Amino acid sequence: MNFISSILRDSKSFLRDFSTLCLPRTKSERLVFLIIAIAYMAFAPFFVFNTFLLDHPESCCDTFLGFDSQYISRRGFANITAHPFMAVFSVPLTYLGNLIALILGYKAKTFFLVLFCTYLVIQAQIIIRRYLIKIIRLEVWKSNVITLFFAVFASNFALSISFDSFTFSFFLLTAAVYYFSSKLQNDERISTSSGFLLAFSIGGITITNIGKVLSVYFFDRISIKEMLKKQTIILSSFISLFITLTGILIVFFNRERILDIYVRYEQYSRPDFHLPQETLQTALSRFFGGPMLLPGYQVIEREFPDGPYTVLSNYSEMWPYGITLVIMALLLWAIVSHLKNKLVLFITFNFLMDIVIHIVFEYGLGESFIYAGHWLFIFPILLGWLVKDQGERIGKIIVTFLVLIAVVTLGNNIFRFYEIYNNFGLEVYGIT
Repeated sequence: MNFISSILRDSKSFLRDFSTLCLPRTKSERLVFLIIAIAYMAFAPFFVFNTFLLDHPESCCDTFLGFDSQYISRRGFANITAHPFMAVFSVPLTYLGNLIALILGYKAKTFFLVLFCTYLVIQAQIIIRRYLIKIIRLEVWKSNVITLFFAVFASNFALSISFDSFTFSFFLLTAAVYYFSSKLQNDERISTSSGFLLAFSIGGITITNIGKVLSVYFFDRISIKEMLKKQTIILSSFISLFITLTGILIVFFNRERILDIYVRYEQYSRPDFHLPQETLQTALSRFFGGPMLLPGYQVIEREFPDGPYTVLSNYSEMWPYGITLVIMALLLWAIVSHLKNKLVLFITFNFLMDIVIHIVFEYGLGESFIYAGHWLFIFPILLGWLVKDQGERIGKIIVTFLVLIAVVTLGNNIFRFYEIYNNFGLEVYGIT
């Protein structure tokens, strides 16, 4: 009974703490949220109401930069192999969207889902701002600059209109980083219950991300025995739930029905969208640079309803590579300057997981732009640590540089998204 009471108490405490990350809490947070929301919603209605890029009534396959929005918004979930518990989070929203569509029309559902995704993306940025102020102890004006610099990144806008696993992961991973970092900074115990609940949600939406939850115990002040015990309990519980879910599907659905409901894993894991000799160029363009500065795009022609759809190409000019390399240098500078900071080591370790998956093993490297929700929030956090510890003069120089890059990034991304909207959205999937 004491064990069960402890689990319930820890779970209640975690849910209470985590719930504070779900909404802006202060007047300044609400103001920043509103500013970013106005900016995003100035673009989103054009994609929603003038095109079928996000919700074609006949297609269930991706049409927009490789996201699976079409499939998930229609059925409520993606394939079980990579997203075992996605349905827990997305099906209720899909059904509510269906009800809204029944009352207000087909496009009302899409707009509702986009509003929800916009909330997730912007609230993640509010959490980052809170991290900069409360954990790094960075001045408010510098925190605002870094937050707005991050807000103009291309992946943020793409995620804000994409009802996809990456959007859910982006919010949950950002919130988890804040939650874990606050615990590590205060030398507080990270309970097994909180680890399991985050593993279920984060790993359940994208299974590879469970490692990012388990990794926090490497940095907790506990014995190796206790660390392995907690990791084993969390992982074995997750696997048990996964096996149970699979068993239910086998019992209640035959093989053909399962294959009809769940998308084949291979269908959405196209790792060959780049030439082997272009691996470094593709990594710079679509893994590091693309989520910030959107490159150009290419159209993949397929028989409807499987296409055509857009994928990103590599940069065709040198200046985006230059900006990308400078930002990478700043991030590396931040990491090297904080090799004894366990909070920086924790997020760096998580970032390395994505680098290994997508660059070393080249899984989805050609489409790595869509995976950016798994790591992109690390960029502003590392920049915050760098600005904080480099002194007032150098800190102001870095912040001023970020302002200039933000202006260039915003101009580039407006142009590129308009290009996709006008030249592809209206011409290929426009509403007539």
